[in-house]
Amino acid sequence: MNIEIPKGYKFYSNKENSTSSDLAYEKNGNLYIVGDVSFERLMYDLTYNLKKYSNCYYCNCELNENNCTLDHRYPKHFGGISIPDNLVPCCFKCNESKSDLTSQQFREYISLKPSKKKKFRKFSLEKNRRIQSIAGFILPEEWISTHKINKITTQIRLNDHYYKGKRYKKIKTFYKRHHILSRPIIISSNNVLLDGFLILMYAKNYKVSYVPTIILEN
Repeated sequence: MNIEIPKGYKFYSNKENSTSSDLAYEKNGNLYIVGDVSFERLMYDLTYNLKKYSNCYYCNCELNENNCTLDHRYPKHFGGISIPDNLVPCCFKCNESKSDLTSQQFREYISLKPSKKKKFRKFSLEKNRRIQSIAGFILPEEWISTHKINKITTQIRLNDHYYKGKRYKKIKTFYKRHHILSRPIIISSNNVLLDGFLILMYAKNYKVSYVPTIILEN
């Protein structure tokens, strides 16, 4: 997968210090990451730079710095990841109302009469849970490949406190119940882990040889 990157784009982990060595920048259409950069923060910043404050993706109201947020078209609760292809600008009201519906489901939801909305939301969430129990997450198939974990490199060190965290325990519980990982990891074209450290760590600990993967080619 290739993501759109504005020409000349730069992101600093420390916004107050533009000389920080922890940065990401665009060069020849590719995104380079140097130092300890939060991947999710980077993707949010990149998406804001790409999509600006135009109009709400759902209700079309005018957006500004006071009412604009980013919404996951495929919800984080169901394995949605934070990349520009999955993030859209919307108003706070729509973001809160959408909750764990997909963008397609929410567009249908807001077109319904009030008397039908509650039933539709319940049906849609039950459908999403069924898909999640089979596939692990709800994302377009063309985004996903599988990757052997011994081919992936990461600079993050394993520490005991990761095993005690709630997020790690949720991954463990989900895998034991459904025998599948609850979200894909994200790697670069040269097999460096960008996002999904806990998923990769669980896979290594429990000898899961292959993990669902999104590869950012640029």
